[in-house]
Amino acid sequence: MGRGAVIRITDHLFRFDNGDGCATYLIRDRARAIVIDPGRCEWIDQLPRLGIETLEAIYLTHHHHEQLQGLYDLKRLPCTVHAPADDRRFIEPGPERFGDSRDLLLGDGCPASYAPPRRGIRSVAFDVVPNSDHYRLGRRIRFLHTPGHGSAAVSILFDIDGMQVVFSGDAVHHGGTVWEPFHLETDHWTGAGALAAWEGIERLRGVRIDLLCPSHGPVVRRAIGPTLRRLSRRLLRFYHAKGQISPRVADRYVPTEALGCGAVRISPHLFQFGSNGYLVVADSGRALVVDPCGADMAALSALRAELGNPEVARCTATHYHLDHCDAADRLREDFGAEVVLHERVSWPLWPPERHRILRAPWLPPSPVRADIELRGDGTFTWEGIDFEYFAAPGQTWWHAALIARIDGRRVLFSGDTIQPSSRWNGTGGFCAYNRSRLREGFVPTCKRLLRCKPDVVAAGHGTVFFFDRRKFVLIARWARTAERAVKALCPSRRPGEYYRWPATP
Repeated sequence: MGRGAVIRITDHLFRFDNGDGCATYLIRDRARAIVIDPGRCEWIDQLPRLGIETLEAIYLTHHHHEQLQGLYDLKRLPCTVHAPADDRRFIEPGPERFGDSRDLLLGDGCPASYAPPRRGIRSVAFDVVPNSDHYRLGRRIRFLHTPGHGSAAVSILFDIDGMQVVFSGDAVHHGGTVWEPFHLETDHWTGAGALAAWEGIERLRGVRIDLLCPSHGPVVRRAIGPTLRRLSRRLLRFYHAKGQISPRVADRYVPTEALGCGAVRISPHLFQFGSNGYLVVADSGRALVVDPCGADMAALSALRAELGNPEVARCTATHYHLDHCDAADRLREDFGAEVVLHERVSWPLWPPERHRILRAPWLPPSPVRADIELRGDGTFTWEGIDFEYFAAPGQTWWHAALIARIDGRRVLFSGDTIQPSSRWNGTGGFCAYNRSRLREGFVPTCKRLLRCKPDVVAAGHGTVFFFDRRKFVLIARWARTAERAVKALCPSRRPGEYYRWPATP
């Protein structure tokens, strides 16, 4: 079906193809009609050919750009546009639009919307409420809450030509899949969005559906029940993949000594301070900071004072998130510290042009330049301490790891990719927006660590525990299972469809 084509589905139901946008559906009753998800609005020119004189209403299943992009430039809306009540914040014009990723961010690190309207639209009625009814063309229109692509998304139930027809938006795609499944990720580490989508599909499964009309993909005419059942199972698998990544492995925390300043001594030359930072103090009295966070600088000052004010000569970061690197420039300015970053960590932070346009969670407000950039895998010695470094993608693609021999133990600084099993399901999370990778990320990282065999894991956010080989075997196994769950949701059956937004360079 080519762009702009009109397909008659039943005597009174038509579908318009919007090319790279969504499908638009039109229900006709003599010379009157209503439209669902207007897309590019190219169908307006074809109304006379279909004998339509009056457009009674336009309904939106959800707020995404491709559902309504044709409305931006209409000088006058041809009728009232009805939208989900809770989508007002995205559709209604206001002082804040969504061109900058930082405006999109919620506190939990995922956008409020992955595809918000690029401009506001006036004169929209936000009166589509789940489980409520409208009456058009002499028929009842019922709205079913089917979140997933958007928390307010609905499916629209309409009686047409003796059939119960459901216009499902992006809740379901042909074959029991989901169009662009990264929309299900409403935060960066739990399966809350997938579970909400599952509840919506379960609602649809309880309804008699003779024809299923999604926004993307073909109309589903046969095996509608099995299609929904298959999607329900896949959503639950994806939900479980967001859960524990190293089940029932004991944390086995390293004993530490509490200091008067509030920091802890892990070993004679290794300390943890604030919420996220580590301080390595060499015999020379010079110090290296791992994951310098601005919020932790007061805690670092107090720790240094208790230790006799060692000079901070170097700092590094395990990944680009602001709570792991945003104080690097301050340490350089205050102490002349060298900023040493792995190339994988440095990529989102420099040059300023890239940092400015990149859409990613938790970018520091200012770009961070490395004085020394570590490339690939390698080693270096600093003040008599041997370090090994390598890329360690997982929670984010832009992640690295360091292993240092400190006080006779090999200490892994793992950042947020690896956490104790009792914290955050064993990891700082995975989601497409954070450029997480499963087979390409967690698996090779775990294989590398199984070869390296560190003694201690100094994880991000201040937890230090003994290395347990079983944990990393389980994580690699989980990552393969999780990628299969992701793949099953993709209409193409290729996980790249999940990863493609935003594309990883």
